Amino acid sequence: MPLSTPAHAIFGLSTCEKVKKQVLSLEEKINQTSNFWWKYKDKALPESLVTKFINQQNPQNDYVMKRTKIVYNNPKCFTRTQNEKISEFRKQGVNFNSIVVNTRKATVKNTKNCQDIWEQLSPSTECLIKWNYSIGTVYTLDSIYSY
Repeated sequence: MPLSTPAHAIFGLSTCEKVKKQVLSLEEKINQTSNFWWKYKDKALPESLVTKFINQQNPQNDYVMKRTKIVYNNPKCFTRTQNEKISEFRKQGVNFNSIVVNTRKATVKNTKNCQDIWEQLSPSTECLIKWNYSIGTVYTLDSIYSY
């Protein structure tokens, strides 16, 4: 009986091969992101990077959440241990903010009203001058394929 050509050879990559390619690409981006923010660890974030930092906190731009979603939605492509790890990440809410931990402190106008302790905890827009960000900790995530 002649050997038949596997479906993925005719139609391209299999689903799991595509998933692996996507996950590895996202993991590379996660590591690049971690390395980028590591330069600012224990420092005030320059004003020019605040927008980039805020954008990366957005779930649509969060590589960690994208990776989790892809793995979670394709459980057949992963081992039980890998699926358990991703379920753990989902329960813990592991995302960009989990790997790049920051503090945010408000600079408020120097008036009696604005200097009130409650204003500092949640400054109103009329008192807020700007938010100051600093990077406290930067973590790296192991590849899901290492589990």
